[in-house]
Amino acid sequence: MDKLICITSHCNSKDKIDILKSSIELFKNKGYDILLFSHIPLPRSIVTTVDHYVYNKDNQILNYPDIYQINRITIKNGDKWVQLQRYTSTIHWAYLNQLKYIGHYCSGLSYNHYLFINYDVNITDNMLQYIKDQNYNFKDIQLNPNTGEETPSNLLFQLCKDSLLTLHKQLNKEQFIEGWPRNSEAYLQGLIEELNIPHKKYPESIKDQIQCDFNKGHIYHTNYNKENDYFKVFYNEEYIILFDIKRPIKFNIDGIDYTHKEYGSHKHDFKQIGYYDNNNNLIDIKYMFNDDKCHLNYLYEYE
Repeated sequence: MDKLICITSHCNSKDKIDILKSSIELFKNKGYDILLFSHIPLPRSIVTTVDHYVYNKDNQILNYPDIYQINRITIKNGDKWVQLQRYTSTIHWAYLNQLKYIGHYCSGLSYNHYLFINYDVNITDNMLQYIKDQNYNFKDIQLNPNTGEETPSNLLFQLCKDSLLTLHKQLNKEQFIEGWPRNSEAYLQGLIEELNIPHKKYPESIKDQIQCDFNKGHIYHTNYNKENDYFKVFYNEEYIILFDIKRPIKFNIDGIDYTHKEYGSHKHDFKQIGYYDNNNNLIDIKYMFNDDKCHLNYLYEYE
């Protein structure tokens, strides 16, 4: 076939690895050659099943002050409200950088068409038939089920070789940081239109199977406790906030026990911190307080 399937991935869990294996198998069974891209090492059992493997450990995630996400929630403490705010990193340029590397690699290949698909896209029979029949540029969109609004998407698209070479040379990190919009989907769509690259719209809305951590909501990103749902943690240079405590939990800070029912706050000047589990074992959580950008975090209490 003169079409190369380019699978973009960042598979850092068994579930993600299993989905990636399934996607590779689906396309292999249809007779396609596959290029697999990853920022993290993948098992040899996967790498040996594809025709091209591009590994680049330079995962260019952007953070404050370049491009960042503002996460803000408001919680209640008795008669008072507390607003928590945290800046977190974004993966939008990291994806575009993947595309740039793939385009550079593919410049030396002889395929006429290059299909880009994220590893966890839900691949349907209709999609496989469309990919087989389509020898023209196309790009997918995301459809908001509540409003019907269409927004750009990078989950699935196809480019002929000339279009890919034109596009990848124009992907520019400084332009992305300084320009607008600052998300990879709208930026790529805008660049395609600016370069007058002709393309069709993929006729169906695409669904993916895994929600990326970076795309999770504000509550997820303001909470530093990713180990369990017993309680949530937020902090800046001055204070730590323990909130959304599901049941009374006894914490130990520098040898002193504190029992909190729903909410607790302490000075961020401790040397040791942990909590007691159901067996009265002290579980260390000091590792949760290693954010070197916590000085940017903001909390404000009001009535």
